[in-house]
Amino acid sequence: MMKTQIISKLKVCILLFSMVLAFSSCSDDDKAVVELPIFVELPASTLGWYNGLLTLNGILVNSDGTAWVTASGSKTYTISFSDDVSSITGATFITNNDSTIFTYINANATTTVTINVNGDLTVAKSDVPIIAFDGSN
Repeated sequence: MMKTQIISKLKVCILLFSMVLAFSSCSDDDKAVVELPIFVELPASTLGWYNGLLTLNGILVNSDGTAWVTASGSKTYTISFSDDVSSITGATFITNNDSTIFTYINANATTTVTINVNGDLTVAKSDVPIIAFDGSN
């Protein structure tokens, strides 16, 4: 009788060990790989003045407003506007695969800035002050 109990306990231990081994070997396969964005340096052709439509809080400020994109640090940029509209600072851009379109989206997804090598700049900022700019250089 004692030999049967030992064998039963041994079977249970082997079964439990097998289950733990099976679950632990599968858990790493289920983890998603999170890729961090790679911030890029903007081409010199994208820096400088842009002329276009500038609105503040939904009101047209200037149909010939200006925006100025400047480097403010390593891969960090500032977008300044005419007509005393607040600047956007600390913008870091990512690019698409062919390096023609550069996009900045802040952590709260309330500000999006898109610049392309063809000379177009679009700004959409939805938190106060609400800023919209659409222009070219």
